[in-house]
Amino acid sequence: MISGTLYIFGSHSTALEIAEAALANSTTFNSAKFVVPEKEYSDRDLQIPISDIATIKFSAHCGYILSMANQRVRRSCLSIAKSNGLTPSTVIHPTALISKTAQIGEGVYVGAHSIISVNAKIADHAMINFQVSVGHDASIESHATVNPGAKISGNCSIGARTLLGANSFVHQGRRVGEDCQVDALTHIDRDIADGMLCTSRNLKIVKRPFIQ
Repeated sequence: MISGTLYIFGSHSTALEIAEAALANSTTFNSAKFVVPEKEYSDRDLQIPISDIATIKFSAHCGYILSMANQRVRRSCLSIAKSNGLTPSTVIHPTALISKTAQIGEGVYVGAHSIISVNAKIADHAMINFQVSVGHDASIESHATVNPGAKISGNCSIGARTLLGANSFVHQGRRVGEDCQVDALTHIDRDIADGMLCTSRNLKIVKRPFIQ
């Protein structure tokens, strides 16, 4: 029975995609509200100032999810949600393909046309954006963010709070540590220690030959 409200911390970009996914063919939620800072509050029908959370009486059918990649903001929002008794909800777009053997944690978002393969593990509060591929036996740790189009090969491990940029690629069996940032279009072909910034921005521009 559709009866609940999903409270989405954040109001832009991924938050909008989460709301759309949650309401598409949903059997859990019939509405979504964006929880925003007071300075961003502008729509009383769709938004709730974060300071008002403590005044709301939540039903058992309500849930919450975090939509931002900024880890400091995520920690703050997580603390507020927990202190007010909200339950984390996982949102999976109906076009995503999830293996029956995959393990999906609480408060996870899986976007449109993403693939979570055999025996993959997605930990609590991870965000898997649209058209992402997570290979067999791979693991994505808590609060990691995987941006659109990223490809994670089989037996890979992505550490907690790590950000994988759009269309990045992690080779088979590699580990990316905790609190890392992998830039867009970057190929990871080796293990990466915790707290590293990875980029393959080495664009070379040369004049084309034989141009008339």
